Amino acid sequence: MNIRPITPNEFQQAAEIVRISFDHRSAQDQGEDGQHIFRVFSSAEAIQKRFDEGCLSLVAERKVGDECQLVGFIQVKQNHLLLFFVLPEFQGQGIARALFNAADLAQPILTVNSSPNAEAIYARLGFVLSHPEPENSPIRHTPMKRVDISAVDSC
Repeated sequence: MNIRPITPNEFQQAAEIVRISFDHRSAQDQGEDGQHIFRVFSSAEAIQKRFDEGCLSLVAERKVGDECQLVGFIQVKQNHLLLFFVLPEFQGQGIARALFNAADLAQPILTVNSSPNAEAIYARLGFVLSHPEPENSPIRHTPMKRVDISAVDSC
């Protein structure tokens, strides 16, 4: 496995990783408006725009057969985790942990707006709830923050 900065010709692939993973685990927790807003936010164009503005954008690639395939993507803006996804068939193999650690080393990740199904994952990365889920937001999310970076679970 290799973690590296995204290249300009990979924005569409990164968006596809996000879409597939979102559809697999998170879309069912969102209403129609929330799904639409998230799809616009995670489009290749939006990923590229944030990259062009200086957001840290890393991919995880893994050899699959004879080729290297992108299997994960993370994007961070000013210590806030914006996007963090691994393709469903590659989850549970340490890819997310490696991707998170590489991004965190480059730019300490201090906050995230977690989807309802990912709160336990973020808790293992050292995050705690910082505010309750907003009631009137079109996208369901729970604001979380890291309070003690040294206490991150090493699993």
